[in-house]
Amino acid sequence: MSVPKTGRFDAEDLVTAWRERGEFPKIHTAMTAWVRENVDPREGPVLDLCSSTGLLGRRLAAAGYTVRAVELPGPALQLGRSNGVYEYVPVMSLRIERDTLEDLGDWLRATVMPGHDPIRTVVARRAFPELWDSLGGAEGFSALGRLLAECGVRNVLLEGRAHSSRTTHPLGEAIAEANALAESWRVLCWRGPLYHLVPRA
Repeated sequence: MSVPKTGRFDAEDLVTAWRERGEFPKIHTAMTAWVRENVDPREGPVLDLCSSTGLLGRRLAAAGYTVRAVELPGPALQLGRSNGVYEYVPVMSLRIERDTLEDLGDWLRATVMPGHDPIRTVVARRAFPELWDSLGGAEGFSALGRLLAECGVRNVLLEGRAHSSRTTHPLGEAIAEANALAESWRVLCWRGPLYHLVPRA
C-alpha cells in the first residue's frame, strides 16, 4: 500500500511508533497536560480541531476524555484512519472555509440536541494559522470565533508558536491567535504558548 504524503516529514514515523509501540508524540505532551490541567473530562466532549493524523485526540481519549475531531480531507486524515488512530475518535472530514462554516455549525449544534453530549471544549494545537488562511483572514477567523461561542463551546485551549523575529504570518505566535479571537473570547490564563480562552460574557 502506498503511504499517503501528509506534508509532514515525520507523520508516518509518529503513527508507526504509536501503532507498534503505543508511543504518543512528544510534541503533544504540553497540550495534553494543558487540557488535563484546565478541563475535567466530565465537562463534556473535546473537539480536536484540525486533528491531522488523530494522534493528539487519541491521546486525550486515552486520558479519559470523550473526543471528537475535525480534519480536512487528505493524506493526514487517510493515514490516521488507515492505521486505526481514529477508531475511538469520531471525525468529521471538512475543509473549514467561509462557505463551510455553517456545516461546522450544524454539526456542533447537533451535539446539543437531546441524547447527545455537547462539545464544550475546543483544542487547537498549531491549527489557527491554517484556519486564518483558509477562512480568508481576520473577518472569516472572527466568524469562526463567534460560531464556536454561539454553539455552546465554553473553552478554547490553544497552543501557538513561541515568539520569533522570523515570524511573518499574522498568527505567528500564540498571543496573536488569542487576540484574533478577542471579539468573542477572552484569555482566562496562559503559560508560554499555551492559552485558555473562555467566552466573553
